[in-house]
Amino acid sequence: AGSVRKAIGDGDDWQLRRAAMAVLTGAGAAGLELDARIALIRSGLRNESAHVRYEAVRGYARHGAPAHGCGPLLDAIRDEDTGVAIEALDRLGDACKEDGQVTTALTAEAQTPPSNQQWHRPTHAFVSLSKRSPEAAAIRMEAFVTHPVWWVRMYSAFAAAGAKDLLHLNKLAYDENDNVREAALGHLRRL
Repeated sequence: AGSVRKAIGDGDDWQLRRAAMAVLTGAGAAGLELDARIALIRSGLRNESAHVRYEAVRGYARHGAPAHGCGPLLDAIRDEDTGVAIEALDRLGDACKEDGQVTTALTAEAQTPPSNQQWHRPTHAFVSLSKRSPEAAAIRMEAFVTHPVWWVRMYSAFAAAGAKDLLHLNKLAYDENDNVREAALGHLRRL
């Protein structure tokens, strides 16, 4: 526990701080009590290094959100680093399912992507929204399934699977892009 605390406080080495945060995310957490672990994870959400914040999002979703809610994850979707924001969006699909504020935030983020350059955030939000509210996702499903960017269509297969939308999964199974078809077929078979 002392080593983890010291490593998290190391101002010179983000890799050491990231490794310590990964330890906190794991099952053992260096023998720390849950409240102490969550406090250290929350400090990682404000770390200057995006790598540390990414690990902290993972840790908070696993250990903090069940007991303390998803407020820090909602804050993390506005992180300046796209990887951190996307990790928070991904984690919100399964965390705090009863929290309507999370569903509202994901609905706002899950707009049809405008271009090839800016598809990541809205598409990941859409996948998480489909897990939480298939009805809300259904409103946007056709726009994602027919999007000109194949990456968006591929992720729409994950969203359709989360919503158990067999009609759109079947449509994606015949997509012109191999990656989209492969994503759809696996989920279609499973459902």
